[in-house]
Amino acid sequence: MKKKLCMLSLLILLCGCNINQDNIEKSADKIKQTYSDLSDFETEIKFLCDSGQSILEYDCKFEYNKEYGQTLTIENPNSLSGIVINSTGNSKDNITINYNDTVLDFDISAQFGTSPADFMPNLIATLINNEPDEVWKEIQSGQKLLVARYETITDEKPITSQVWLYETTLLPMYAEVYTDGERVLQAFFNKTN
Repeated sequence: MKKKLCMLSLLILLCGCNINQDNIEKSADKIKQTYSDLSDFETEIKFLCDSGQSILEYDCKFEYNKEYGQTLTIENPNSLSGIVINSTGNSKDNITINYNDTVLDFDISAQFGTSPADFMPNLIATLINNEPDEVWKEIQSGQKLLVARYETITDEKPITSQVWLYETTLLPMYAEVYTDGERVLQAFFNKTN
């Protein structure tokens, strides 16, 4: 009887793992499909950038339009307020970034996707084109979230991005970027619609 009970428990456990894996794959496909179909959205973003020597903070407004491109407007710090960064493209091979008559030097040694200037074009391209390396669910402040982790190996350093998405809309709530195991950027999304 014990042997049958152990076998039954093992069978239930294995079936549960397959169901969970299927849900994860469906979630990964749903993320890609949602961002492929997304026509536009707006959000406010607070970036915290850790250069290893200091932490810089930027408040920005971000607008995404599938047809016309993306616009990031810096609102804070005051010395950079009003600077607009436009980008087009939806894959890492065809993204272009333009600063309206301004050149910003966030960190000239930063890899693509690790600074506020290129984070959002890189994130959206990743969500559209890449399968996450890992997906799981979390609940924070009563909100059901999907968390997707993406790893990119480049010639320079490995980059890991994690994004927390609202489970119902799949719009972003929070994201982190790591290079070589060190967190270099945090993005806090507010008023996403």
